[in-house]
Amino acid sequence: MAQGKKTFSGFEISALLGVAALFDVISAVPVVNVVSGIIAWTLFGFIFYMKGVSLTKHPQLLGKSVAALIVGLIPVLSVLPEFTLVMFLNMRSINKKDMKEMKTEETTGVSRITRM
Repeated sequence: MAQGKKTFSGFEISALLGVAALFDVISAVPVVNVVSGIIAWTLFGFIFYMKGVSLTKHPQLLGKSVAALIVGLIPVLSVLPEFTLVMFLNMRSINKKDMKEMKTEETTGVSRITRM
């Protein structure tokens, strides 16, 4: 993340939530939900990787994602919008962390890049 810049822009968050909602609609079909789940988690994992967000370094993001994956595999509960909910919660967590880092940079004058 560059100094004073958020990981995901407002447009990117909206686009990810829209794609997550699309995967939720596709996942309503019982047999297709497993295939769409694999595609969705691969796609979202790749996007997070490209943006520098590692789910293994953020246990709260990983925990939410694994819980949603398990819920998505349960036949009756797979109708719930797990992709949209997890994307919303993960984006909120990432933005909170970005805001905290930006506030720390303002008070200390040291960016995350220079601390590495």
